[in-house]
Amino acid sequence: MKIRELENEAGKCYAEPLHDLDSDDFVKLLLVDGVFIVQIIRTHSENRPYYLRDMVAYCSTNSFYCSLFRDMLLLENQLPFSVIWELFRMIENSADQNMFMEAIFDMLRDVIPGKERPRDELKSFRLEEIKHLLDFTYRCCCHPSTSEMKHREKKQRGELNFIRCATELREAGIKFELAEEGNSMLDIRDILHASDYVVLMNHLIDSPKDVKILCQNGIVKSMLGDDQAVATMINGLGVFLLHSPKFYYSEVCNKINRHCSRRWNKRMANLKHNYFYSPWALLSVLAATLLLLLTLLQAVFSVLSYAK
Repeated sequence: MKIRELENEAGKCYAEPLHDLDSDDFVKLLLVDGVFIVQIIRTHSENRPYYLRDMVAYCSTNSFYCSLFRDMLLLENQLPFSVIWELFRMIENSADQNMFMEAIFDMLRDVIPGKERPRDELKSFRLEEIKHLLDFTYRCCCHPSTSEMKHREKKQRGELNFIRCATELREAGIKFELAEEGNSMLDIRDILHASDYVVLMNHLIDSPKDVKILCQNGIVKSMLGDDQAVATMINGLGVFLLHSPKFYYSEVCNKINRHCSRRWNKRMANLKHNYFYSPWALLSVLAATLLLLLTLLQAVFSVLSYAK
């Protein structure tokens, strides 16, 4: 049996020896769990069997899919990718590696947030390089495209200066909008980008006012019910966190800083910060302006009456 032949190779993929399982139990585990995963993959293949359509219909009408993929992508639940491929090839007689990887790609693209790597780049991966489904998710679904990475590396050269908080940025004329691409967390690709995201948010949020601005624009969705609690949580996460050597959001930060450094934007930000920071301050400025205009008009009329 093919799975029996893969037993030793599969056992080497685990960090610790499998003392709790004898040979037969280990092969049974690979076979049962592997066939189940393969059947899930086959629901997204081009040659999907008719009898799997009911399974697809059931999964799409309830929360089963969410729980299933959450468990399938847990590190402790991973099976060697080579085992899954061999089982897939045994069940799908005419399957090739491209068909196999495209089916997995289509299966995961609907449950993984963010913009996936272009489908055409799947051909650049060797099946032997992929360790398991979670590794496939990182390499093929959540990782930026090759061209995008090269573009970012060019943009990231030079000095990095972080941005000011959301309140000050809005005063400088920066508008906050929800990204069109991606589903959540600024389209995070991997764990390094996740830490970069927290660093960025830590700079954006200094007070409850900053949280309010981000919530109003749909960037932050607070379930805590208190903007101060959100600010405290974000600032607490960023205390001992370091950004990656190639900060993922460096291009965004540099563009924002260039905008804020322009003389006119600086003056507008200073005006808004010092005179328009509250309704009462605005009323005071308007009242002072009106008083100044009335004084000027009085002076003009006095000059005109004296000339007559």
